[in-house]
Amino acid sequence: MARSVQCMVQENEDDFFVSFWEKGLYKFNARTGDFKLFAFKDQTVRDLIIIKNMQGVKYLLSIHDKINFIDVKTGKIQGSSNDKKFLWNIQGNYFHRMYIDKTNTVWLASDLSVQYANNINKFSIIPIQVKSKDFDDLFTARPSFLFQDSTYNYIGLWYSRGALMYDKTGKFFKYINQIPPKANFKSRHCINNMYKSKNGDLWYSSEDRIIIEQKGKYQYVFLPKEMATEEIPGFRNILPRKDGLWWIRTTKVGILLFDPLKRRFLKQYKIDNVGVYQYLGYDKQHQLWMGSDNGVYCYDAEIDDFIRKGVSKKIRPIEYYDQNNIVWNIYFDKNNNKWVSTEKGLFYQKNNSKEFNEVLDPKGSSFNTVYKCLIDGQGVIWMNQENGLVRYDQKKKVVSFFDSNHGLPEGYEGFGGLFNWVDSSTILLGAKGKLISFRPRDFTSSGAEKLFITAISADEKHVLYYGNKNKFYVDIPAQTKAFHIYFAYPFFNTEGKYQLFYQLKNDSDQNWKEALTGDVSFYGLKSGNYLLQLKAENQLSSTVQAISLEIRILPLWYETLWARLLFFSFIGALLFVLVKWRINYVRQTQVQKRRITETEIAALKAQMNPHFMFNCLNSIDAFIYTNDKANATKYLNKFAKLMRNILESSKNNVVPLSKDLETMKLYVSLEELRTSFKFKTQFYIDPNIDIDNFFVPPLLLQPFIENAIIHGFRKTRDSDSLLIIQMIDEKDGVRVTISDNGIGIQNNKLLEARRHTSYGIKLSSDRLNLFNGMDT
Repeated sequence: MARSVQCMVQENEDDFFVSFWEKGLYKFNARTGDFKLFAFKDQTVRDLIIIKNMQGVKYLLSIHDKINFIDVKTGKIQGSSNDKKFLWNIQGNYFHRMYIDKTNTVWLASDLSVQYANNINKFSIIPIQVKSKDFDDLFTARPSFLFQDSTYNYIGLWYSRGALMYDKTGKFFKYINQIPPKANFKSRHCINNMYKSKNGDLWYSSEDRIIIEQKGKYQYVFLPKEMATEEIPGFRNILPRKDGLWWIRTTKVGILLFDPLKRRFLKQYKIDNVGVYQYLGYDKQHQLWMGSDNGVYCYDAEIDDFIRKGVSKKIRPIEYYDQNNIVWNIYFDKNNNKWVSTEKGLFYQKNNSKEFNEVLDPKGSSFNTVYKCLIDGQGVIWMNQENGLVRYDQKKKVVSFFDSNHGLPEGYEGFGGLFNWVDSSTILLGAKGKLISFRPRDFTSSGAEKLFITAISADEKHVLYYGNKNKFYVDIPAQTKAFHIYFAYPFFNTEGKYQLFYQLKNDSDQNWKEALTGDVSFYGLKSGNYLLQLKAENQLSSTVQAISLEIRILPLWYETLWARLLFFSFIGALLFVLVKWRINYVRQTQVQKRRITETEIAALKAQMNPHFMFNCLNSIDAFIYTNDKANATKYLNKFAKLMRNILESSKNNVVPLSKDLETMKLYVSLEELRTSFKFKTQFYIDPNIDIDNFFVPPLLLQPFIENAIIHGFRKTRDSDSLLIIQMIDEKDGVRVTISDNGIGIQNNKLLEARRHTSYGIKLSSDRLNLFNGMDT
C-alpha cells in the first residue's frame, strides 16, 4: 500500500531520513533502495532537520508533540525541548515547522510565535575522566590555573589533584598526578602554578615548597626561617622582573622577591591586615598589581613597597568597597584598563586614572560577586560568578546570564577559572570534574536579538502589514470591532525568562503594559492614526531594541477627506446655484416690475398726450373760426414741430433736460400765441445743471406749466402777465419752481371748483412717483 511522505532530509550522498503521514521515521538508502524503521514507530513526525553541535556531532531534530534530538548513528533520543538539554526557553505547545539557514540558525514556528537559535548548545563540556591510584575519581577537581609553553598547555587542578597536559590543538596528552612522580611528601599532589625559565627548567609552585624540574631531576626551595610563619606559605604564580629577579606570590606570607640563579629568597613584602594574597600580575606597562582580601595594591619602585588603591563612591558608601573587599583577580585589556573582580562586584579603572569605578548593569545594579573576567575580541565582558557565567555587551547594553539551564553543567560553580584556550577565539571554563570551552563569536547574534511581528488580524481576518528594520505600518479596515497584533522575542537562546511590553500612543493611557503571551488586542478604537511600540526585557532587565508599528484605522467613506471635500463642494455648489438663482430671480423680478412700470408710464403718457393735443386743436380751431389765418398757420407749424419732439421723446422713459426744455419752450410759445400774448415766459436754468446729462421723464413739467397758464391767466386782462420757470441745482436733485403773477390761488380755487378739473397734474404726479420708484 502506498504511503504519504510527510517530510524528508538528506544526511549524506546516499542516506535520507523520511517520515510518513501513516507514522514512523525511516532511514532510506538511495543506493540500495532499502527502507528501515529508525524511530517513532507509533508517532507522526511533522518536520525534520539535521544540525551539528560544536563538537561536530550530528543530531536529527524532529517535531511531533515536542522537539526531539536524535543521534543520527544510533537513533536514540538524546534530549528534547522539555528537558532543556539542547534548547533554551522554547515557547509553544505545538510546533509546526523547522528550518536551518546558512548561518546554522535554527528557526521554529510554534502556536505562539516564530523563534530561532544560532546554535543548539554553544558550550562544549569535556569531562575529566583520567584515573589516578591516589583518587577514586577527579569529579571534585576544579581547574585553577592555565600555563602555556611552546609545546603544551597545562591546567592545574585544585584540591591537590595534580595537572592536565594538552597539546596546542587542545587534545589531551597526559595527566600529571604529582611532582616529583615518586615523591611521598604530603603536598606532592599540589601543583598550584607553573613557570618555565629561559634555560628550559620547569618550576612548580606547591603549598610548602618550590619544585624545580631540570632534565628529569628535581630540587626543592623552601622559605627561609626568618620569613616563615606557623601557616603554610601556599606558593602560587611566578613573575620574572626585568633585572632577572622573580616575584613569587604566596597566599599567606606575602609577596616574595626571589633570585632564580642563587635560588634564594631576597625580600618579603608583607602587608598588615591584608589576609590572603589572591592575585599578582603585570599590566601592559609592566606595572605590578596585587589583589588581596583587603583591596587592590600597586608596587611603587621608588619606595620599594605596595600602595593600596581605593575606589570611588557610587551607589553605596566608599567604606563598603574598601573595607574587607576580596579582590579575586585583575584583568588588563589591550588599552591597559584595569578590570577588578571582587567579592562585591566588578570594578574598572581607565588607564592613567586614579580611581576605580564599579561596573553596573543597564539597570544600574551591581553584578555582585565576580571571580574573574575576560574581554573578548568584540569588547564583550565575560564574568565568572558562583552559579553561572555573565556576558555583558557594553555597546548594546545587553546582559546575558548562563547556568545549567543554558548548557553549563548541572551544579556549575564559577570558582574554577576563566582562561583563553588554544587561541584567543576560544575561552575555557573550569567546573567540578569538567572543562567547558566555548567561542564568544557563537554568542554574537548579529542583531538577531530583536522583536518580530508575527501576525495582525482584524475581526479574525488576517491583515497585511509592511515596513522594515524597526518600523512597520498597517491599515485596519473601517468599523473594525477588534484587532490583534501578535509579536514575539524569538531568540530562544535567551537568558531565562523574558517579558513583552507594549505602549499605544495617541491613546488616553500611554503607559507601558505587559503582553503576557505577545498578543496585544484593541477594541473599538476610533478612526485615526496610532503609534504602537513593542519591546522585550529579559530577566536581567536588558531591553531589546523596540520596534514601532504605525496603525491607521481607516474611516468610513463619509469620514474620509475626499468625502468631506465632496460634501463641502456639493454644499458650495448648491449655495452657488441658490445664490445665482436668487440673483436671477431678483433681476427678473426687477425687469418684470420695470416692464410693468414702463407699461403704466406709457399708459399715462397715452392719457396725457391726447389731453394736450385736444387743447392744441381747440386753439387752432379757434383761430380758424375767427378767420385768423396768420396765427393759425404759425400755430400749426409750431404744433407740428412740438409733435415731432413728443414722438421722439415717447420712445424713451427719460430724455435729456435740454431736449425736454426745448419741447417746453415750443409748448409755451404755442400757449402765448393761443392767448394772443396775454403773458410772457422767462426760463431761468441754474448754470450748475448739466442739462445735456441730466435726464427727466419727457413732458413731466408740461401739465404744471399748462395749469399755471390756464388757471393763472384765464381771466386776466393785463398784458404784462409773466410766467417764470426756474430750475435750481440742489444736492439731492433739481428743484423746479413755476410762478406767475396771474389771478392768484384763492380766485383760482373758486373758478376751479366751479368749472374745471385738471387731469394733467394727477397724471404727472403718478408718473413722477413711478419714475422715482424705478431703478433707472
